Amino acid sequence: MILTTSVPSTNLDWKYVWGEIQELIVEIKRLNPIGIIDELSDVYTCSMCAITTSTNIPVPIFWMRSAAKWEDRIRFFKCYLNTIGLEYKVEYLRYGANYKRAYKRRKVVDLAIEDQL
Repeated sequence: MILTTSVPSTNLDWKYVWGEIQELIVEIKRLNPIGIIDELSDVYTCSMCAITTSTNIPVPIFWMRSAAKWEDRIRFFKCYLNTIGLEYKVEYLRYGANYKRAYKRRKVVDLAIEDQL
C-alpha cells in the first residue's frame, strides 16, 4: 500500500522520525509489548513518509497496521480542524499526527491557523 495521497507534500522533518524512535525506546525500556508494536509501527510509517517526501519516490507501506493507524489520524484531524472552523491539509501533520498527545494536536492547529488566518 502506498499512502502518497496521505503524505505531506513538503519534506517530513527527520526530527519527527527521531522523536518516534525515542518513543519506541521508552516502550522497550518499559518492556511493554503493545507499546513496542505501536511505536515500531510509528517509526516505520514515519520513516517511509520521510523517505517519500524527501525523494519524491512513493515508498510502499507494507505494514497494514501502520496504514490503518495513519488513516485514522487523518480522519481525526479532518474532523478536529473542521469543528474549530479550519480546513484540513495533510501538510499540517508534518510534525506528528498522534492525536492522543496534546502537544501534537496543538502543533497541527497552530500550523492550520498560521496557514489560514
